[in-house]
Amino acid sequence: MAAWLDRILGRPKAADPAAFAAFLGRQAAFVAQKTAIDYCRVKAGRRERQMFSDADFVAALRHCRWQTFAGAVQDVMALAESHLRPHVGPEVAHLAGYFDALDTLSQGGKVRYLGLRTIIKGWRPGIGEVQWLLGGPTNRISPWALTLKRSLQVGKRLDIVSAYFSPSQTILRRIARVGKRNKGLRLIMAGKTDNGATIAAARVLYRYLLKRRTRIFEYQARPLHMKLMVIDDAVYIGSANLDVRSLFINLEIMLRVKDHDLATHMRGVIDTLVAESEEQTTALLSRRDGWWSRFKGGLAYFLVNSVDYTVGRRIKFGLLRSR
Repeated sequence: MAAWLDRILGRPKAADPAAFAAFLGRQAAFVAQKTAIDYCRVKAGRRERQMFSDADFVAALRHCRWQTFAGAVQDVMALAESHLRPHVGPEVAHLAGYFDALDTLSQGGKVRYLGLRTIIKGWRPGIGEVQWLLGGPTNRISPWALTLKRSLQVGKRLDIVSAYFSPSQTILRRIARVGKRNKGLRLIMAGKTDNGATIAAARVLYRYLLKRRTRIFEYQARPLHMKLMVIDDAVYIGSANLDVRSLFINLEIMLRVKDHDLATHMRGVIDTLVAESEEQTTALLSRRDGWWSRFKGGLAYFLVNSVDYTVGRRIKFGLLRSR
């Protein structure tokens, strides 16, 4: 009887990611509203009616519910993740083994460099449509950087969103070749950041890429921290920027999914970023970049790639306005 009532009165199960996201949003909104209102009612006591009829209090409560919503979303997602965990595929278990190895390596509060290098060198991402690609400090190219190089070698269409962009010369040339020989490429960079050196370092490369049929955009709406690449029908998303440190030094995790529908969807996401960005052109660069700004850009590129990009946070590069 209970199962029959649940089928009749209950909501239909989410059949796709969009419906599941809407479900999580509804539950988080309910939790946020219930938490804020019930808390205020308990604290108000006998003055509940008087407080809830005050326009200023109601406005503050509405603002409070939106602030609570962000935390409620995280709680609801954690519950959903714990429910879905037993149903995950072998790819998640494969990655869990990597974290188990890191946990074992870091016992006692110290991480042995040689042990870390062994883990990264021995990682096998597999050959399926879903792959976990790792990067880290190795004496050879990491699985993440190797897969990227091979994909760029044969790729015909490339869209990149990267908060930091200062790749090695080898990776830079391969990116440029994609745009020069095929359908072109789009790069969305940060127009606002917490580290001015990274923007200055990226701008050093704009002229080289623009000559090779590359469209470059700087995102203006807010600081950009996204790391996303779409190469043909493969989507790469994770922690790695396109800079030397992320490719060859830092511990990074990138998820590669080969799926035409997902690639199309993510290119639509990139389209929305382009709409909120300023396109970089040779005319704009000529107006903005004098010899002094180019000198600062070269210094920034050296700091980001050869020293430490965190140094840029302590140096005011005084980037010129794009207009």
